[in-house]
Amino acid sequence: MIAPWGGYAVYAVNRCNLHFQIAKQAASGKATPPALITWELEIDASSDRGADLGVVMGISAQAREGYDRLDAEKPPLVSSEIRVEIPHPEWNQGPCDGYHYDYRPAAGYLEWPLRVRQSDPASRGTLVLTPRGTLEAGQRAYLVDRKLGTAVELAGA
Repeated sequence: MIAPWGGYAVYAVNRCNLHFQIAKQAASGKATPPALITWELEIDASSDRGADLGVVMGISAQAREGYDRLDAEKPPLVSSEIRVEIPHPEWNQGPCDGYHYDYRPAAGYLEWPLRVRQSDPASRGTLVLTPRGTLEAGQRAYLVDRKLGTAVELAGA
């Protein structure tokens, strides 16, 4: 259900008409069950003149390899000052190749690419990384900058 002033973005892959009507009750009466999240990392980016908040990557037993119901394309932002997204051009799910959410099933090794763009290179940008949940015993999560050859441990057991 779409709530007033909720801030929604709608796009169409092909030409179409979009109609809204007031729904009295959901057809099945059942909502989609919430995802069971084991571990996730939320990424907020900000700069002197803009922000991009709430990009999330994580692990869920309900996730599948590739695109699934837990993944979501990156909506358009109000400002183009700074943008963070998880690139997946290989998913071919619509006009965007950047994602706002990307959940995967647990595995021995997982890697999420991250694309960060800032329109003004002279502007100071900040990333805030917030891990939540628990990794399996012996697993660790790192933020790696291959260009600079650096890594920072984010979580681990």
